[in-house]
Amino acid sequence: MSGYLLKFKQTYSVNIGGRRYPVVKIGNQLWMAENLDWKFEGCVIGTGDMTTTEPRGNYYNNDENTYGINGNKCGLLYNWPSAKSINDMLTDGWRVPSLEDMSILSKYLVDNQALKLKSSSGWYDGGNGTDEYGFSAVPTGFRQTDFMNVGKSNVLWTMTQIGTYDSQARGFSYNITGNLYGGFGTNKGFRFSIRLVKSLT
Repeated sequence: MSGYLLKFKQTYSVNIGGRRYPVVKIGNQLWMAENLDWKFEGCVIGTGDMTTTEPRGNYYNNDENTYGINGNKCGLLYNWPSAKSINDMLTDGWRVPSLEDMSILSKYLVDNQALKLKSSSGWYDGGNGTDEYGFSAVPTGFRQTDFMNVGKSNVLWTMTQIGTYDSQARGFSYNITGNLYGGFGTNKGFRFSIRLVKSLT
């Protein structure tokens, strides 16, 4: 499969929560080409608590004007219970990716170059990507107990759990041009980005 990649830049779109998102085809997967920004019913936005059981979301620094739909389009940063709630509401084959979905994505990249999925602007210290597949991974940062790493990273939730309090995540960093980093367990209360995926076969 090395060197084999089907690529179409924002040929498709999908309506999620009343908003239409661009979609790109990579191999046999469709991926949203923007981070999810859906204030779904039951998700509390802007709180500082680190619950691992109830849906929560934050814009970076709680600043929707800068980081939301009308700003830098970083999307909401969600905790894992939000990812689970979203996954349960999705239809037509769309889902929050599993760790396997993320691994399939990386296999379609020549030499596993995550550089090709990163946006071509906004990354710290020369860390911009080439965005040649239209995936447009932007440096959203994330939230643990504090907001951190905007401009430097974009971490994405997966549905692959590790026990009661942790789940797997994968992501991008300004100083990593090879494979997606991660496949690591992290606390379900942290706030990360979400991209949705759909398999074509």
